Amino acid sequence: MRHLLIVEDSALLAMDIELTAMDLGLQRVSAAADAGEALRLLETEKIDAALVDVFLGGEDSRLVTERLSALGIPFAPMTGIGDLEWLQAQLPGVPILTKPFTHDQLADILEQLC
Repeated sequence: MRHLLIVEDSALLAMDIELTAMDLGLQRVSAAADAGEALRLLETEKIDAALVDVFLGGEDSRLVTERLSALGIPFAPMTGIGDLEWLQAQLPGVPILTKPFTHDQLADILEQLC
């Protein structure tokens, strides 16, 4: 079973991603609105992949991405910031989903991760 974790502070966007993921065949999706909730889910659930908003209501999601890396869970950061060089430097080789994204772009990232 594939279990996707969505770490996103916008409930509407998280719901949209969840619906798309389920349409694409993912069997289980969990959402976290902040880093603390995401870290709790990583400790209590078997997560197979994650999409992580870079800035969660002003909170940095670095603790979440560091934990995902330590656990060997593939993830993609999501950001609306235009200049991606700093993010690519911090996370070399990790796919980045830029906001706003299309259904096809989301599907491509999910296919890479899952």
